[in-house]
Amino acid sequence: MRTMLMLAGIVAATLTLGVRPGSAQQGSWCAMYSGDGGTNCYFYTFDQCRAAISGVGGFCSPNPRGGLSAPPRYAPNPLAPIQIGPPPRY
Repeated sequence: MRTMLMLAGIVAATLTLGVRPGSAQQGSWCAMYSGDGGTNCYFYTFDQCRAAISGVGGFCSPNPRGGLSAPPRYAPNPLAPIQIGPPPRY
């Protein structure tokens, strides 16, 4: 009984928190794999796409949905040390 009550509490907490999947941004290039016919559109450069199909077969094409030409930029780490004063002399 205790286990069921704990499990119900965990499920309710998870649903209440509104857990949602991450929002990955698609890149400008898609790898179309041969064999299984899989597709991966998360490459920002043609070279990244070519490296992914290397050895497994397939081809690269521009993303039909558009996509980003560069990975999203993230804010700097607020906990990183900040240099104060003049730069060091060597």
